[in-house]
Amino acid sequence: LLEESLFDRMLAGIHSSIPMSSNVEFSIEANPETVTAQKAISMVEHGINRVSIGAQSFNLELLKVLERWHEPCSVKRAVDFVHAAGIQNVNLDIIYSIPTQTIEQVRFDLNQAMALSPTHMSCYALTYELNTPLLQRLRTGAITRVDHDLEADMFDIVTEELESNGYAQYEISNYAKEGFTCKHNLMYWNNNNWWPFGPAAAGHIDGRRWRNAPRLRDYFVHAPLPLVEDVELLPKDT
Repeated sequence: LLEESLFDRMLAGIHSSIPMSSNVEFSIEANPETVTAQKAISMVEHGINRVSIGAQSFNLELLKVLERWHEPCSVKRAVDFVHAAGIQNVNLDIIYSIPTQTIEQVRFDLNQAMALSPTHMSCYALTYELNTPLLQRLRTGAITRVDHDLEADMFDIVTEELESNGYAQYEISNYAKEGFTCKHNLMYWNNNNWWPFGPAAAGHIDGRRWRNAPRLRDYFVHAPLPLVEDVELLPKDT
């Protein structure tokens, strides 16, 4: 949502404040409709080398069910901008098990996504999170959850289609071309340590997890180290 000059200023601040190793994986998430050619250039200038684009679906009606308002054609436009700027490591997020979705529509979404030559695909079964309009619509009967057996079939289709096209499944919902597994994802699964910057960001050090205060006001009041919430010390088995 940031205008281009503010977007560039934000990335410059990150790049000047955080040491970057020669093999760093610097990812940014992007909504298809807000990627511009200039923003893609700013990404490259400030060290970003991986972009994750939230395609979700290439079916306009299914996007409306998800309350995502981009046009399917904007995904290709975003990928083209990123590729033209020089970033080849691109992930596309896809959601399946959307109410009313069919197996044929899942195949269509996968084929549309793969046609854009992403190096990585994240394919998630739809979850109904607490305090979301989607869960409220489910509870009121406005939408109906996809049958669990059909969802399982969709999962099998996703895995089979992607693996037959050179995407190896290395984690439950993530698939990558050779050499393009996501360091960020693997860090979580391998229980490594990470430091959180910014409101609501979550960190983990040696089994202790916490989350920064979510409100910007609270985050800055306690500078240089912000107020934290939800501190959890995990037992070894967990």
